[in-house]
Amino acid sequence: MPIDIGRMIKSLRQERRFSQRELAEQLNISQQAVAKYEANTARPSYETLEAMADIFNVPITFFLRPEDLPPDIRQSRELYHLRQAVHDDPDMLVLFDLAKDCTPAELRQTIAIIKALKGETE
Repeated sequence: MPIDIGRMIKSLRQERRFSQRELAEQLNISQQAVAKYEANTARPSYETLEAMADIFNVPITFFLRPEDLPPDIRQSRELYHLRQAVHDDPDMLVLFDLAKDCTPAELRQTIAIIKALKGETE
């Protein structure tokens, strides 16, 4: 399954509260290029990905396909995505703070249990 780099870039940009223009200025590219990356109509060069990794303080491997990653990096990225998926729910964020040593699979199972107890559906 191909990785959605555009969604990752947009998520990181919004998390840092950058506009597309601000990110473009830091990367020394056009705002239109950032928009195209986020829409997945253009792919950033490796050099641009390196610069983004520096700006967002993530490893360059963050932008690679999961199967290309070492297990520890893959797990860190899975945890990041799980946290992003529940970032609006204070109960879930507490779970992440308390479950620092859990695997992504354990967290997914716990999230499902909490949602069921709260009467939420997937």
